[in-house]
Parts: sequence; C-alpha cells; structure tokens
Amino acid sequence: MKGVSLAIETIIYLILAVLVLMVLIGFFLTQAGPAQDQYALEAKRNSLCGAYVTNDFSCAGTGGNPVAAASPSVVQNIATTCAELNRRFGSAYRCTTSSTSGSAALDCIRSCCITCPVRTSSP
Repeated sequence: MKGVSLAIETIIYLILAVLVLMVLIGFFLTQAGPAQDQYALEAKRNSLCGAYVTNDFSCAGTGGNPVAAASPSVVQNIATTCAELNRRFGSAYRCTTSSTSGSAALDCIRSCCITCPVRTSSP
C-alpha cells in the first residue's frame, strides 16, 4: 500500500508543478506584450522620421507644408504611428490620424520626430 501512495503523490506533485509553471509563463508573457508593442512603434517612428529627415534636415518644410520630396506615405505613416503612440501610451505628440497634410502634418513631424531640431524663441 505504501508503494501505491508514493506513486499517486508523485503524480499529484508533477501536476501541481506543471500548473505553477504554466501560470508563471502566462504571467510573464502577458507582461511583456505592451513593452514590445511600444518598442515596435518607436522603431517604426524612428525609421519613418529618418526617411523624412533625409529630404528635410531642419524639418522646416516649404511654405508651411512638409517638403514635396518626401513621400506622402511617409508623412501619413508618421502621423498614424505617432497618433497610435499617443493613444496607447499617452505620448505628448501633436499628431492625429488626420495630420497628413499642410501645417498640421509639419507640426506633427516636428513634435514626433526626435531627429528634428527643437525650435526655441529668440529673446
């Protein structure tokens, strides 16, 4: 009888160990999700801003608009990515999904792209 109870206890301990391991794995996988999403969005923003800055180094635009040499899809994707960063992580970028043209797009690029020089007022 002693040998049977030892086998049953071993099986119960194995089941408990597997359950605890599954709970721990589930906990760590769900905690890493938001950080990975933010990292992916930041990387996308940086690559898009790099593509824009190659055409407009000072982020000054032309006539209050983004430079024409930059692809319209780059400007649109910057606005979309930064708006998503605002929505999900509370970033302070002046971007909405509709900031894809005109001065709103240029303001979005200036506030979102960390490669753009910061404009300061002269005393």
